[in-house]
Amino acid sequence: MFLWREFSTDCTYLKVWLRELRSQKSHELFGIHLVSKEDIFLFKSVTSIERVRDVEDLIMLVETGLDFETIIQELKNQLSMDSSLKILIPGILDRIDDVMEQIGTVKGLIHLKEHLEKANESL
Repeated sequence: MFLWREFSTDCTYLKVWLRELRSQKSHELFGIHLVSKEDIFLFKSVTSIERVRDVEDLIMLVETGLDFETIIQELKNQLSMDSSLKILIPGILDRIDDVMEQIGTVKGLIHLKEHLEKANESL
């Protein structure tokens, strides 16, 4: 099952497909879908720069440990499904820089940044 979300970034509507949800819970009146920390990291990395709280959340997520290979794979999947999402790459790179300014270099973040810089070159 894939969850589809549409949200606005700088007044541009973008489609974001989440990879298969890791966990689902249901109740007769409602369903709860849990997303991974890696998916939350991606959501938080594309919000507007004015949302300072999202940078704090990104730092917390990095500190709890993330599978950066999963994040990179998801970015590849997203970009292969919708190349218009490439416009988000510069903003994600800015967010990574913000995080690294505050907590220093993290091996996984460096790898993610390198991947994004290569993808950004093809813009």
